[in-house]
Amino acid sequence: RRDKWVTDEFELLDVLGRGKFGEVKRCKEKSSGRQMAAKIVSIAKEQEKKDVLNEIDIMKSLQHPRLIQLYDVFENKKQICLVLEL
Repeated sequence: RRDKWVTDEFELLDVLGRGKFGEVKRCKEKSSGRQMAAKIVSIAKEQEKKDVLNEIDIMKSLQHPRLIQLYDVFENKKQICLVLEL
């Protein structure tokens, strides 16, 4: 979604981990209280954006109980946030 940012629908909590391109935070859905993970990735270069969009496409196509499921995606000019099962 480009019309909203993750903080419109989720409360960002503690940091679970950091990586080369961003970080993962625990988050809580405001409407339901459900705990999720928000993977926030910086997209300074066009190739970085392509890589993240490719990851999103792969996650959408995979459905298996042993794989983390993609719940939602938010995008702005500098970042993409993937909301995932915790």
